[in-house]
Amino acid sequence: MEFAYNWTFAYGAPQQSATFKSSPEDFIVTESRSEVLTGEGEHLYLLLRKTSQNTAWVAEQIAFWAGVSARDVGYAGRKDRHAVTTQWFSVYLPGASDPTKPLLIPGVELLQTRRHKAKLKRGQLDGNHFKITLRDIDDPQLLIPRLEKIASDGVPNYFGDQRFGRDFNNVPHAVSLASRRKLTARGNDIYLSAARSYLFNQVVSSQVARQEWRSETSPLWGRGRPSDADKVILEPWIQLCDALEFTGLKQERRSSALIPLDFSWTIEQQNLIIEFSLPAGTYATSVLRELVKIS
Repeated sequence: MEFAYNWTFAYGAPQQSATFKSSPEDFIVTESRSEVLTGEGEHLYLLLRKTSQNTAWVAEQIAFWAGVSARDVGYAGRKDRHAVTTQWFSVYLPGASDPTKPLLIPGVELLQTRRHKAKLKRGQLDGNHFKITLRDIDDPQLLIPRLEKIASDGVPNYFGDQRFGRDFNNVPHAVSLASRRKLTARGNDIYLSAARSYLFNQVVSSQVARQEWRSETSPLWGRGRPSDADKVILEPWIQLCDALEFTGLKQERRSSALIPLDFSWTIEQQNLIIEFSLPAGTYATSVLRELVKIS
């Protein structure tokens, strides 16, 4: 069973290259949450701006600061370490006052605190807003037609490369587990997610090649009735499909298209600055890959 990660481009393979993340300020991510914090409750919410810091490590430092278990610290999702990211954390402090000592974590700025009645759990966000600077582009003006197409028609909703692990090892590992009947729903979340994401991307890539992706959905594989077209596309990976069904996961559908909201851009000499918002669970890299080759 072979695995390729060269998904079809919606607007042709980009011809121009750009430098990305030459500094953390080139990738600014701001979490979007519409839930209103009540101002009362056993959970202290912290709005933090992090620079070049790992989300899970920051959560551990918050737990140490508050004198609680790491399990008592919540956040909606992991953010890229090589970036400037703003997001909420929660700390469970039943019957306790807010800590009086300052929160001193390298590369972290406390912006706001507020009490709330419930812990912040994974996935409890609306999405993220991105401000991205792409540098050292030969002729940014040539990207304007692509930018206009992305603004109007969106991009294929591919799962990003980070979903597949270092050196893309997660999917082969999932296949290895499946061959030994050890790909179970318990304890294998990252491998199950990688396998389902890979199959989803394969279906989307086929739709893009046929220019049929903009109003379609594609499967997150599991038990359920797939379309005939899905079965034909995924025939080379039928054993992986069967293994995912064996875990008991139910098939879900996800949009094949991703429309960035509030999409705008500015050209400054050889640099391109783009801003947009995406819903939770989607990837800014899916937008970037349609624009330039990242170096």
